[in-house]
Amino acid sequence: MLPLVLLLLALLMEPMAAKRQKRCDFKTVQMSALLADDAEGFSSERPLLIQGAALPSADSRTRDGFRAALGAHVTHPTASVALQSEIGTPPAKGGGSSFSAWLDTLDDDAPPVDGDDGASSAVPYLFHVCSNYPSCDAALVQAYGVPSVVRHLSRHLFVAAGKQAKGLPLHAHEATWALALSGKKNWFVAPPRELPVRPHTHFSEEFLAKVPELQRCAQREGEIVYLPAGWWHATFAKDDWTLTLGGQGLSRGSMYHAARGDVEALQKASVTAEGAVGASMASAAAEGGHTAVLKYLAAEGVDLSRADEAGKTPTFRAVQNSHADVLDFLASQGVSIVTEQPSTLHQACVRGNAAVVELLLAHGADAQKTDGTGALAANVAAEFGQVEVLRVLGAHGVNMAAVDAHGMNTAHAAGLGGHPEVLKYVGGGGKVEASAAGLMIAQDKKGKTCGHYAAERGHLAVLRYLTVAGLDLSTVDQSGASVAHIASYFGHAEAVGLLLEYAPQLFSWNAKDGNGATAYKLAKQRGHTAVLDQFRAKEL
Repeated sequence: MLPLVLLLLALLMEPMAAKRQKRCDFKTVQMSALLADDAEGFSSERPLLIQGAALPSADSRTRDGFRAALGAHVTHPTASVALQSEIGTPPAKGGGSSFSAWLDTLDDDAPPVDGDDGASSAVPYLFHVCSNYPSCDAALVQAYGVPSVVRHLSRHLFVAAGKQAKGLPLHAHEATWALALSGKKNWFVAPPRELPVRPHTHFSEEFLAKVPELQRCAQREGEIVYLPAGWWHATFAKDDWTLTLGGQGLSRGSMYHAARGDVEALQKASVTAEGAVGASMASAAAEGGHTAVLKYLAAEGVDLSRADEAGKTPTFRAVQNSHADVLDFLASQGVSIVTEQPSTLHQACVRGNAAVVELLLAHGADAQKTDGTGALAANVAAEFGQVEVLRVLGAHGVNMAAVDAHGMNTAHAAGLGGHPEVLKYVGGGGKVEASAAGLMIAQDKKGKTCGHYAAERGHLAVLRYLTVAGLDLSTVDQSGASVAHIASYFGHAEAVGLLLEYAPQLFSWNAKDGNGATAYKLAKQRGHTAVLDQFRAKEL
């Protein structure tokens, strides 16, 4: 009787075990079926795992093959991948480096430095939008091609590469696809709605696996992951070498040729580039830096000042990707390259191209004006760590202590973005002068200081700068919270440890927030065991 019972139990448990071991929560489809269903390109309202894609040669997908294909091209490795996930591209500083130079660092075991641009430390994972650079885009297509099933979703082409590492944290954008050329990758995704966890913030794979609202998928070599527009997603590379080719944005018909900069293909297609179609093609060409396509479209009568379907003009698209030559051409055609809504100057400050900022200022951009969010140009540059842009703005008379519509100055913005190098710049580079110290402890309209924003985001390097500089961190915001309360509430254990070391008075038994809670109580209420361990280590 007992063997029969055990057999029945095993049969009952088998479906449950299979469910737990399911490799991918997405619908699995064959590429051939999608090609047969819709010649104009498929669409789906839910994630897909597409199988049956043809892969380029095995040699081309190795590290050496990747080096041969793209090694000479410019890229911007960054340890700030969380910030990259917010702005859609690495926070580029300086001239960047080459893919080859980055590949040379992959075997370096030195951890990436918080806020580093990747030039002085190993960055294990790189996400690079090749379509922002015309020569890189062409080299990527030549080396790896674009699968026909996703060609209509390839306005922007990107490459992701590296060794086993966390990729981009949870972020969302337009519809996207990603083909695993080499190695495996794990995905965590959620539909377009409010997330149960903070977006643009790294969490461990183990933590995300316990969030029931997230779907999971283990992608293997040769498979394409497709996500509809607006779906949140985070990735983790799982092998010593992973290489992914992907695309984003609609590119049906001749839009694909405009995005690739292929004038000859446009001429052969005899495109009628009028109205909204012409505006979209001009926008894609400007975004990709394809001046030749813009010249062709201008000769065809396309209005180069008209906004595309997303409300962005060719000028704004060119500024987004720092294409100064495109801006020069547009200006020569009588197109205004300075716009306020959206602000081209503020966008240039995000991207960090000092030459483009200079060009816009020369064409009459007003650096004292706020954008649609109420932010000053200098604060935008500070939030994204663009020190060279701040130098340009300073040379044009911009006051780094000026406050925007939210009462924030450049130090607040640097704390929000996690950039101690900005604080060093506004502080004079050496010992923090009294005027700069006042800037760093100033309160905005919410009562928050630079330190409050750094504590909220867990920006250790900023907090270290402030504590080593001996600045007073005891200020409380409108809720009565100090930086210690904020760091404890959000569970930033390393930040709490640093503050316990340099500012232990912030954790005294009577240091309570507006609700009467100490930093320890907040951490305990939120279940942040790593933070509680920091308190125990200090016997608090």
